[in-house]
Amino acid sequence: MTPTPFPRRPFSLFLSLGAALGLVFLAAGCQKDEKTASAEDDTNPHFHAATLQIQQQNFAEAAKEYEAALRANPAVTEAHYELGLLYGDHLGQPIAALYHFNQYLLDRPNGDNSQQAQARLNAAAVGFAATVPNSPIQNAEVFAKLQKDNQDLQHSLGAANQRVNELLSKLASSVKSESGPAPDASSTSVPALKDATSVATAESTATSAAAAAAPAEPAPRAVAVTPSVSPAPIVGNPAAAPAPVTSPTAAGGQPYTIVSGDTLWKIAKQFYPGHVADGIAKIKAANTDVLAEGKPLKIGTQIRIP
Repeated sequence: MTPTPFPRRPFSLFLSLGAALGLVFLAAGCQKDEKTASAEDDTNPHFHAATLQIQQQNFAEAAKEYEAALRANPAVTEAHYELGLLYGDHLGQPIAALYHFNQYLLDRPNGDNSQQAQARLNAAAVGFAATVPNSPIQNAEVFAKLQKDNQDLQHSLGAANQRVNELLSKLASSVKSESGPAPDASSTSVPALKDATSVATAESTATSAAAAAAPAEPAPRAVAVTPSVSPAPIVGNPAAAPAPVTSPTAAGGQPYTIVSGDTLWKIAKQFYPGHVADGIAKIKAANTDVLAEGKPLKIGTQIRIP
């Protein structure tokens, strides 16, 4: 008896059914991957990982996750907005923030975050301009700082001036209690003291200049007596009267006639510049017969300049 062969048709049908089910599951998995890759919330694994990194303040790692989401699917425009926030607020990269905010606005000009993206774009542009040397924004910040420093300095000077006036008032009160009435404290403020000092200095300078310009009789100096001139008589001894004095005019010298305004100092300065005191002594010694000690010069008197 020949055995009946096992039918093969049901087995092949089973294999076909398994292959079909595998294709169905594969297609479903692909559709699920595409759906998660295009998602812009925590169903996207990169968005979910980025959210966790932000909660742990790992902002650089969060940026990497959003960049990975864009590489997996460039259509996830929301990642550009999130990257703009990370680069602008936490990573200090204004140029990268400018790029991602601008990319978001290009892809979704009317998106849910378009207004915020535009405001962030403007803020990032200002932040970038502030980093450029000598930019208008940087110069404005410097100017504002200088203004504040100037105001602080004026306030400090005002407080110091008030303190000085208070000390002067206390000093005036102390002097008044010790030696009678004292000047009003308001008249002894710092500017007033400065003016009084200036006036006193000017008056002292003017007095010194006038004293230097006015002709003054120099102190008498010892004069060498020539052998031809007898010594002066001794007071109280009439018997020792001097012999007649020979006038020095006979001994020669340059003649000079006294005019209005002349003084011995002026004449000596004219003929003996640099040695006025010695010149006065020489002129007196040479003109003892016409020049009386202590009396003014007479206009028209002729003297000799030795």
